[in-house]
Order: sequence, then C-alpha cells, then structure tokens
Amino acid sequence: AINECEDDCACYSVWMSTDDGDSYLRVFCMALENDYGLVRTAPEEEDEILTVYLVDQGTKDLWWNDDSGYTKWESRKASTLDSIFDLAVESEDTIYALEGMYADDADVSMSDKHGGPGSWSSAKDSKVDVGWSIVVRDGHVLVGGYESGKVGFSDDSASSFSKLDDIGSGTVTCAFDTYYDQNDYVYAAVFGDMGDDGVYRTTVADGDFSNMDAPDMGGYIGVVTELSQSGNPKTTSTTGGVLYALGWEGMARQL
Repeated sequence: AINECEDDCACYSVWMSTDDGDSYLRVFCMALENDYGLVRTAPEEEDEILTVYLVDQGTKDLWWNDDSGYTKWESRKASTLDSIFDLAVESEDTIYALEGMYADDADVSMSDKHGGPGSWSSAKDSKVDVGWSIVVRDGHVLVGGYESGKVGFSDDSASSFSKLDDIGSGTVTCAFDTYYDQNDYVYAAVFGDMGDDGVYRTTVADGDFSNMDAPDMGGYIGVVTELSQSGNPKTTSTTGGVLYALGWEGMARQL
C-alpha cells in the first residue's frame, strides 16, 4: 500500500503487512515529485514478497528493494523514456516501463533491475498513441491506450510492437488469460464516454476483439485473471481462466 502526504508533507510512504492487513509497517518514506506512486511486486514471489518496485509516476524515477522493503532501497532512472506512467514486472529482475499522459506518448523500455542507465533498452512505440497500462508474460507484452481504444502487442520483449484490432474508443487495461500459452487469449477492459465500455476478448492471432457482454458497471477500469492453471475444475484452456473485471460501479467475474 502507498499513501500520499497531506499538505506540506515531505514523506510519501509504502507500508507492508505480514498478517493479512491486521497491522502494517512503514518500509519507505520519501518526498515524491508527483501526486501518485506505483507499487509493483514480482509475480513469482507468491508465498513471500521480497522484490518491491516503486515508481514516482510522471517522472523517470523508480526505486527497488529485494528484502521486502526492510533494507536500503536502490534508486535509478528510466533513462530512455521521458517519464514513466505504468510499470510491469516480468520477474524479480526484469521490468517494463511505459510512457503515458505526462509524456503524451506510448513508448516502452525494458531493463534489468540491477543495471545502470545503459541497461534500459531503446524505447519502442507501442502503437497506442498515449499509454495507459502495460502487462507482461514470458516476453509477451500488452499495452492499453488512453482514450484511443487501442491495444499494442509484442512477442519479443518489447523490441517491436504491432497493433491489435481497435476496439473503438475508450481507455484500455489489458490482461493475459490464465492459459495464454495454450489458447492465445487476451482481454481488454474499457471505460470512456463514447459507448465502447465493457470487457473484450480475442486471440492474438486473430486480433479481433469481441465484446463479452459484461454487466453494465459504468465502464471497466481493471481486469485480472487467476494465476494458477491447477486446482480449479471449472476452467480449461478452451473456456479460459477465471476473469475478474473491476468497474466504476462494482466487480464482475466470469468462470
């Protein structure tokens, strides 16, 4: 969790809990240039989160810690981008940064957390005009556009991008299906003022998004799928994994 400061406060804080939220310990405190900090963790660290990233959204600045935040945080800058709007963590070592509204652009750059400024890959256009969201899985990258209804895709660790079929309009958040390596499904949650709100699905090969007829929630601002392919008898690679979509007026789930 991250909390923003009150007026004239010089400390934005990251808090961590080891007892399901019954208590919290502050593990980061520093002034941030902009009003929002992004916290990201490594997806493979399900049982014990060790690697934590913090982005000062709208700047090039980010920090990381590989001891659950207990020890000194290392700092660095996304040297090949104008600023960071969103950050995706592929593993404890590999991160992808996306430009967005602050830069009025949608370039993506990849880096190893231990590297210096030269470790950032050259920035690549993600084909969505202005970036909003980014997710990554095994070198495959999805980027959702801000107010454009566009989704960019890369299968070579952000070395190049192609544009999947335009949804229409709206701001897009993306997700890979639980069984993506078997069924090629990806999802897009959309909100906006032009009537294309909803949750959409396509295979990357087809690149043709179809509306999944999710209930009206005033637009959808987030979408995730369950991580594990095992232990859920109601899902298969044919049907896709359990899907959760967050709307402005509630949450929808599809088995």
